Amino acid sequence: SINMSIWNGSIKDARKAELALSSFASLLSSAVTSEGEEPLATAASALPCFLREGETEGELLSLPRLSLHSKSCLSTSTPGLSLEQKTALKLAVPLRCRTPDDLRKAPSVILKNVSSSFSSLVDSRLRGSLEALANQEQSYASSSHRASILMNLLDSGTKDSRGIRITTVVTSYRVLEGAMERDSCASPNSYELILPLVFEAIIDLSILENAVSVPLHAPGTITGIFDQDSKLSHVKVDFDTASILQTMMQQARLVVKKAMNVANDLVSRATATATATATA
Repeated sequence: SINMSIWNGSIKDARKAELALSSFASLLSSAVTSEGEEPLATAASALPCFLREGETEGELLSLPRLSLHSKSCLSTSTPGLSLEQKTALKLAVPLRCRTPDDLRKAPSVILKNVSSSFSSLVDSRLRGSLEALANQEQSYASSSHRASILMNLLDSGTKDSRGIRITTVVTSYRVLEGAMERDSCASPNSYELILPLVFEAIIDLSILENAVSVPLHAPGTITGIFDQDSKLSHVKVDFDTASILQTMMQQARLVVKKAMNVANDLVSRATATATATATA
């Protein structure tokens, strides 16, 4: 439950403002199960309670969209950027919430983007590995089609039956204790508070019926602008998308390596069983 008593008192009470912003950050967390249930959706519905009543003008919240499918003007117009830098810029394209309804939906949108982006990286890595297997099979025709069996195990072509499936995703925004920045805004009736946070995600996967958990994280900040009544008028979340991209790519490599090892082990066992049966 949310302790709304943190709003009582002066806007200059830094501790209460810190608690308010921390609570807001925690409500940005989201989760989805393999059945498609979103157990934290009810908590997200409380996000508008932290905002100034009747606040309908301008941007209420902005945070990195974390979608590899975003279009970034900088990634296409800035010369000399590497592919990885362009990809990080795509992840950084902001999701802008301008209405209370946008605010309620934001945690779920980010979670789905994280899941889709990581799945795309795994798919890309898997395709590369499967292509290498296919080339190997062509080079060694006497390999008893081992590569073909591995490819069929790992990539059946359907989302629900393929070898690598995302089952559960949880995202969270954890505000760190200690360092805190406070500043006055241009308006004499506003107050800005900046806190360090860590964006975290846990992605559970099924790799040929083997459970694997993948952690993702990136450092960042959350900035809140409070009015004289201790209500938030705007919140901005920033974190290092280059860092989270690096983590995603590293974890995608590990997931595919794990999948290849599991598939190879299954093929070896099946081959050994078939050989033993044939010679019995």
